[in-house]
Amino acid sequence: MPDTDQELACLHVDVLSTLYRVELAVGVAEQQAQALFQQAMLAENVKRREAQSSIFGVRTMKERRLDEQRIMQVRQPTQRSSLSQ
Repeated sequence: MPDTDQELACLHVDVLSTLYRVELAVGVAEQQAQALFQQAMLAENVKRREAQSSIFGVRTMKERRLDEQRIMQVRQPTQRSSLSQ
């Protein structure tokens, strides 16, 4: 293999590697933005429910605990295994 062909092949691999890293970074950023949005929506729902306690009654400890668990689940999403894809 001539030197120029080998250099071109190495550059091609470098470009593909960089492309995959950028795609991964974009995907991670999108997932983080989605998680932050879901967290904000859950927090807003909890806040709205707290404000409506005079209408629907006081929330129980179980309801509060479930809301906290939902918010924590969004903050710390489970890691998916690469084998399941």
